[in-house]
Order: sequence, then structure tokens, then C-alpha cells
Amino acid sequence: MKKFGLFLLKNNIHLMTLVFAGFAVWTICNWPAVTLVQKLVMGMFAFMIVHEYEETQSKPGLMDLFGPIVGIDYHTLTPGKSHLAQAVYIVVLFALAMLFPQQMWLVLPVFILGIFEGFVHTIGTFIFHLKKPSAGWYTAILMCAFSIWALVCIGRHIEYDGIQWLWASLYYVVTFALLEVWFQHLIGSSLSHFAKSWGCTRPLNDKPYSEEPRFTFNTVGLFTNDNKATVDFYTKAFGFTTTWDGVQPNVEMFLGYNRIILFPRSALEQMVSKKFQYPQGLNGTMELSFDVPTFADVDKEYQNALNNGAKSVLPPTTEPWGQRTCYVADPDGNLIEIGSFVK
Repeated sequence: MKKFGLFLLKNNIHLMTLVFAGFAVWTICNWPAVTLVQKLVMGMFAFMIVHEYEETQSKPGLMDLFGPIVGIDYHTLTPGKSHLAQAVYIVVLFALAMLFPQQMWLVLPVFILGIFEGFVHTIGTFIFHLKKPSAGWYTAILMCAFSIWALVCIGRHIEYDGIQWLWASLYYVVTFALLEVWFQHLIGSSLSHFAKSWGCTRPLNDKPYSEEPRFTFNTVGLFTNDNKATVDFYTKAFGFTTTWDGVQPNVEMFLGYNRIILFPRSALEQMVSKKFQYPQGLNGTMELSFDVPTFADVDKEYQNALNNGAKSVLPPTTEPWGQRTCYVADPDGNLIEIGSFVK
């Protein structure tokens, strides 16, 4: 069941596409009986599917841009978590519009969403000084234009009470708010944390987003005395996952999208035919740093790390620059920082 849940989580955009395909087949098979509204909704659904693939498969997406402002690194999330709420929202929004095309208050939000996407992507491109539009901008603009055209078509060919716009707006605002609440829950945050952290952790600067770096950062590697002890520590204390078989020297461990590798010191020396000197005790040459949502979480995770074998280096301390931080050491003496800027 857990594996099935992870499958759904990681493949939600593909499952959303299957739902669209089902509606598309029904629309084609029943074309003479399909209403104008349903045809327009399906056109918008097609644009939305392409848009979601463009936005999630290319960089920088809006989440990459806005994440640092609110203190959330979306790349640390389990694959699919940051998009699950949106996928469900899109499916429900379009499915209701297709099933009840006579209810204009269910139909109009589909096109409100298309206009909203075009607006948000355009604003994001400008405020982040991007050299080229953000991922998803091209399809967002097409959706925006299609939505305006669709609303004009509906206005010309279908009579409906103007009060439907009021109900549609309320429906859109309420459902979008529920979407945001669920999204914050999925990523381990909350609306209150979102509001508190807005702009207080990593403020914007005037430098453009680095779109085409010469290198792609791969990972951090730790050379260990005992792979098993290190794996046990990071999986229990910090929630890393691994498929390591307990035999191979190379170990990959994942925390959301982030990956670190482990490799035995003895195997390294054998591979390069050289002897190395390793720090004795605490390794003060580098650190692994983890962010948590609030000050209280720093204290909680510090104690959790100690309970799972970490050595205390610095108890939780609130620094003059506004960060609450602490340091512990893993079984090989590597320093680990746990911190937050949000009270």
C-alpha cells in the first residue's frame, strides 16, 4: 500500500493526463452531442496539461523562484509532493465543469484559472529579472488568451445570469484557498508559517536567476568508517531513505529530491591507490545544513538527533542575526547544523 501511495504521489501529473485522455475520448465519441461549453473546457484542459508538463519539467519554475522568499526549498520534498494538491485541484475543477456544463458557476472558474496563470507567470518573470520567461510562461500566455476568447464565445452564444460570476468568483477563491491549505500541509508547512516567513529568510536581490550554469551540482559525498552505522544514523535521525543492500560500497541516500552518497574510506584508498589523513574527533572542515520550519522545531530535531546517536556540539542557540541554530556530529564526526529563522 505504501509503494502504491508513493507511485500515485510521484506520477500524479501522468494520472492527471489519463483523466484528461478519458474525457477526450468521450468528447470525440460523442462530438455531435457535446455542448459548446464542454468543447471549450476540453480545449482549456488540453492547454493545462501541456502547461503542467512544461512547468514541472523545465527550470526555473515558479516554485523555484518563490520558494527562497518563503524559506522553503521545494527540491527537498518527496518527488510529486509539491504538485499533488495542484493535480487534484485541476482534475476536480475540470471534471465538474465537464459533468455540469449548464452550471456556469462551475464552468467560469476554469477560465479564471487560465487568466490567473498567465498573469502570475508574467509578473514572476519581471520581478525576478529573468533573461527569458519562467518555465510555463509560454503555455500560460496561450491559456490566458484562450480563456479570454472562450469567455467571449460563451458570452455571445449562451445566456446566463450575471450573478453566476459572483458565485464563480466565490467558488474559485474558496477552492483555491483550500488548495493552498492542503499544499502547505503536504510540504510540512502551514499558512501561518507561510505568512511569517514571507521574505524574512532569503530576501530577493537584483541578480537574475542563474538559468544556464556551466555545471550541474551533483551531490555531497561522505567517506565513512562504517557505512551501516552512518546509514542507520541518517535514516533514523533525519529521515533519509535508501535502497542500499548492505553489501555494495557505494550508498545513495535521499531526502526528498536531495541526495548524498557514502563510500568507505578503505575502499576510496584502494580505488585511488593513495593513503589519506582523516580528521580525528570532530570534522571542522565542512557541514551538512538542514532547515526546519520554526525555532521549536530546532529544539525538537536537536533532541531527536541526540536520541539517535548524534554527538552534541552546540545546543540550540538564538544568534544575533535572528537564526536559531544548533550543531551535532554524525558517527564520523561530520558537523550537522539544524536551523530556522522563523519564531
